[in-house]
Parts: sequence; structure tokens; C-alpha cells
Amino acid sequence: MRIDQNVVYRLLAEDPANVYSLLLVAGYLKAPRKELQADGSYLCEVSIPNREIAAVYKSEILSHLLQIGAVTRTTANRESGDGRYDISLIPREKRYPGMIMELKWKKNLDEEKLAGLAEEAFAQIEEKGYEADMKEDGITNILKFGIVFSGKRVHVKTKQDCESIIKKA
Repeated sequence: MRIDQNVVYRLLAEDPANVYSLLLVAGYLKAPRKELQADGSYLCEVSIPNREIAAVYKSEILSHLLQIGAVTRTTANRESGDGRYDISLIPREKRYPGMIMELKWKKNLDEEKLAGLAEEAFAQIEEKGYEADMKEDGITNILKFGIVFSGKRVHVKTKQDCESIIKKA
């Protein structure tokens, strides 16, 4: 992101991307790498500084989805089936799909190991029966995602037919 360390609140209306500058100055983002640009701003690689701040972002995004009516309730790390899933998005109407996400993270994985770990995350959803609560609520279309992070790389494992279900919704 382009970061201007002299940004003021009124500039947010001119360019909403200025919010990144405010988040960085306030400590809600960190810049592990930055490069000074000719105009005095910085081109920065930004990341979330710690788990506590990550939890804040997660709760804000999920509360926004609830507020706009995209989901009726959102749960995390709750028991369902034979274990605890990471994230579950429960649709407002049964005609829309529910979503279950299992997240994993490891350092320094190559592409092959990253894909293998995504397979494991996806298999965990199936093996532990995380969709049990949704099925009890009458939700029949359930999208399942095994999502793996390693550094800047992300790999997602899902069923082949999920893309068509998402487009229909």
C-alpha cells in the first residue's frame, strides 16, 4: 500500500485508501518493508502486527457481514460434529449456501506441501463432520474450504462444484 505519514482525517473522504496510513500510524498495521517514493509517500508491505489485532479485524469484518444481512449469525471455534471448526458462516435464507472454513498456517512451505496441508484442512472438515449443525438447521448447500497460509502464499482446497454454487447465490 502507498502510505502517507502526514495523512489527516479529512483526506479519508478524498481517497478511502488513506485509511491504511491511519491504521499504520495507529499501530493497527505494521510495515515490515517500505520504500520512499518521489512524492514523499512510502510504498509499504503491510501486515497485521499481532493476534489481538487480527481478532479485531476478524470481528469487524464478520459484524459487517451480519449488519448488511449477508449472514444471520457467524460462529468461530465452536463444536460441531466431532470437533471445533475455525469459521462458519450461516446464511440468512436456506436457499443460500452456508460456509465452513478450516484454517492452517506453517512457515516456509513449498507449493507441494502447501497444497498437501490444504488437503488435510479440507479433509478435517469432512472427517469431523463440521457441517452437522447446519444440516440440523435445514441448510443443504454447504461450501467447505481448507485454507492454508505460509508467508505470503495461500492455498485453498474446496470441492469442484463450489464455484457454480457461489455464482448462483
